[in-house]
Parts: sequence; structure tokens; C-alpha cells
Amino acid sequence: GVNKNGGVIMAAKEMSVQKRAAILLAILALFVALDILPTPDGLTLEGKRSLALILCTTLIWISNVLPLGLVAMGALLLMPVLKLCTLPQAADKFCEPVFFFMVANYVVANGLAVTGLDRRITLLLAIASKGNAKKLLFIFMMGAAILSMVLSDMGVVLMMLPIALMLLRATGCEPGKSNYGRAIMVGLPVAALIGGMGTPAGSATNVLSLTVLENTAGIQVTFTQWACLGVPIVLLLVPIVYKIVWCVYRPEITSLQGMENAQEQLRGLGQMKGQEKKFIAVMLLLILAWLTESVHGLPIAITTTLGALVFFLPGIDVLNWENTKNAIMWDIILVVNSCSALGSVIWDSGAAAWIANDISVLLDGQSVVVMLIILGLVIAYAHLICPVNPALVSIFVPITCTIAAAQGLNPACLAIPIGFMVSAACLIPLDAIPLVCYGSGYFKMIEMFKSGVFIVFAWVLVVTLIMMTIAPMLGLM
Repeated sequence: GVNKNGGVIMAAKEMSVQKRAAILLAILALFVALDILPTPDGLTLEGKRSLALILCTTLIWISNVLPLGLVAMGALLLMPVLKLCTLPQAADKFCEPVFFFMVANYVVANGLAVTGLDRRITLLLAIASKGNAKKLLFIFMMGAAILSMVLSDMGVVLMMLPIALMLLRATGCEPGKSNYGRAIMVGLPVAALIGGMGTPAGSATNVLSLTVLENTAGIQVTFTQWACLGVPIVLLLVPIVYKIVWCVYRPEITSLQGMENAQEQLRGLGQMKGQEKKFIAVMLLLILAWLTESVHGLPIAITTTLGALVFFLPGIDVLNWENTKNAIMWDIILVVNSCSALGSVIWDSGAAAWIANDISVLLDGQSVVVMLIILGLVIAYAHLICPVNPALVSIFVPITCTIAAAQGLNPACLAIPIGFMVSAACLIPLDAIPLVCYGSGYFKMIEMFKSGVFIVFAWVLVVTLIMMTIAPMLGLM
């Protein structure tokens, strides 16, 4: 099956022991070969080894021959072995604020599920469409995007998917045959990915981007600054993508059946329970804390962790450790934080500067607009080779910081769009978010690509537009 993780592809079928061993040996042989080969001009031995390490680590993650978390820890422990840094330095690079944010974010998402509020929200969204197929697609996409601004993309997709499937089945939309089924199953995960860009809390890769930016260029970007860019991108991009999805798949129906079932299920939930009200109250306070970061000075990792702890307090008791510990995806936390450490090593070893020199030839003399478009397209299509979002962040953010500094630009003006574009995993379902909906059988990989090429282009243009119009006002250009 599918593993519930953000940005890391899982093998759909179990591999034989022989095949796993062969893949692992091939990747190890590649690492040894890269280490033996002469070091290219301008690149240090440490730089070459850091690039080889992240390449081979990513290949092992993609091939799924070893557990994700163990590979992440192995990559971290290889840093001192390869003389890239000392063990205490590796541990220091690993234990970044993004670690605490991710644990807390999983706790908050679990609170939504445990209270049953997730099902109530999804049913209300479905009923709001009044059986209009076109309206339901838009409401589901915009609803998923808005929720994903403050909740994990995967959690949002998992809570909305069952209701979408129920309505599709009730209307007779068959997997593999229904164009409306294709539109819903492609539109839902893409909308969640778009919404994840809205605020730093929407995705761990957002926080990772900010962490790597601060570590490499010494620039701090607040929650509000990010949201002033991210929220307009979401609100502008979702309607455009909705139109693209509708036009590409040309759904065969205009009205839906099964609204009676949705209303019946909502009635079965009864009035909003005390636990649901407590969750909403804590969530509103948490959002307020995020938005006032510049006033109280507490970074998002601290406020989110404190907010998560409130759910366990006596008298609140929305959560307990027994119903929470299994909801925290420790393997993904290890992946993201090991990528943060690898990104720091790529920067410290000079490997980022070496790659930036080659890329800067492409960008030399170009305007900021052209640079943003080129980088956006490169990142989006890089998902076809490396569908591991944290790895893309750890590679490209240090590189763009170097390019920006060389051209006298604020590194944030190129690094923040990397954080936005790394979410554009909408060409084929390699990322775990669309992969969950792909498992429903409503669309083939190539069918996602049909809309994906237009979505990526729109994504790049909208990000570029917002960066050029709003970023200067925030002092980020």
C-alpha cells in the first residue's frame, strides 16, 4: 500500500529480497565510483562526497529498499565517517526547529481526527455543493487548500477522500472510466499541495526552507511575511487550477447523487461536541500566535509545540499519548531533518557554490522574473527525477542563496519561491499526496500529466507574479 508521508514515494508492491539487494549494491557501487573518480575543478573532496551522499541517499529512499528513517539516520552518521563534519556538528545540524514543529504538527492534525471534526467539515463541504458537480469540485479544492494552510496536506486529503469516494460511487462514477472521477481525484491532492504553500504551518518543507535559508544566508523570514506571499498565491492559483482540471478532463456529469447519505451522516454526528469546540478554540489561539510572531518573538516551532501541549492539559483532555503516539510519522521527521543536515553540509563544503556557478551561467544577465520562471520550471520537473521534497529543498535553497548573493539580490527572493515550487508535485503521482488518490483507480499516471503540464506553468507564473508584486513591500526582494 501507500505510506502516509509528505513528499516521499513508496513502492506500490513488495520487492523480492534479490531485487532489493541488487538495487542496494548498485547504489553503493555508484557511491564508491563517485568517490574514486577525480574531483572536478573548483569542487572540494568534501563537496564531492556531500553531493554523492545526498544523491545515493535519495536513490535509496525512492527505491524503498530500506526503511526511510533508518536510511535518514545512516546518512547523518556517515557525515563524520566521510569527514564532512564531526558527530556533534552532524547532531546539531539534524536537531533544527523543524524537528519540533513536525512532531507538534502531527499532534495537532491528530486532534482534528480524534474529535471527529474532520468528518463534520468534509460533510458540510459536500452538502454546500447542493449536488452540483462543478460546484462540488471547486468547494472540495478550495476547502482542501484552505485547510492545508494550517494542517498537513496528507491529513487533509485523507479526511476528504472517503466522502469524495462515497459521492462518486453513489453517482455511478466508475474508476478508470469517469472523467468526473478523474477531475476530483486529481484536483483534491493538487489543491492540498497548493494550500500547503499558504503559511509555514502548511507544510514541513516550508519550515525546512526557512531553516535552510537562515542557516545558509542568515536571513529570517517571519510567519506573517511568508503568509503575505503564500495566501495570495493559494487564493489566485486554486481557481485557475480548478478551471484547468475541469477543461482538461471534461466531466460527463453536472449533478451528483448521494447528498441524502451525506446529510444523513451529518445528522448522525449530532450537535458539535465539547471536544470539537475545544479543538477549534485552541486552533484559533494557535493561528493568532503564528500571526503575531513579530510581536512576541516566539518562532513557529515553539508556538506550535506549546499549542500541541494544550490538547493534553487537564480540563482540555482532547488528546492522550495513547491515541497520539502512533499518529506521529517518525520516519518522515527523520527524513526531513537529515535533509536539513545534508543541506547544511552541501553549503559548508562549497558544493552549493560549485553547482551555482554552472547554473548561474544560465541565469547570468537575466532579470529576476526570468530567473524565477527558469528556477520554478527546473524545480517542478525535478520531481520526475527526485520526488523527495526535503531533498530538493536541501539541494536548491543553498544554491539559489549563492546565485542571489553573487548578483547582489536578497537571497530570500529566490529561496522562498523554491519553497513554493517544491510543492508542485502534480506532473505524475510520485509524491505521496497524489499517490493516495491515485490508489483509488480513477486516473492513470499519464492522465495526471495531461493537466499537470498546464498546472505547473500556471503555478510558476502565479508564484512569479506574487513575488514581484508583494515581496518588495516585505523587504524580501
